[in-house]
Amino acid sequence: MRINRSSAVGSVLLFKTELDSNNIPAAADILANPNGSKFLAVERVEYYDELYRIKNIINKRPVTWIKDDTLSPIERKLEIEFGYLKKFRFTTSKIDSNWYILNWEMI
Repeated sequence: MRINRSSAVGSVLLFKTELDSNNIPAAADILANPNGSKFLAVERVEYYDELYRIKNIINKRPVTWIKDDTLSPIERKLEIEFGYLKKFRFTTSKIDSNWYILNWEMI
């Protein structure tokens, strides 16, 4: 699997890679509004504390399981397990030609 924004799974893996590298601004760039629009820079900064929290939960844990559910041609829901212990559900959407994370929750 390629770690880039050309696929939904690749975007989430890039998000995790940026968190593992402690690059919170780059991880925030992969986020978008649930209505399908990109965040403004000031809106991305508001997520920094939450991204640090997620980083502490999944930091350096390997991806051990992925379930990909297609909702539409431009929306996917992913369940990803980290280190056999922590599981997250990500809602992703394709905006322009890149995939973005719209929402996440720990399950």
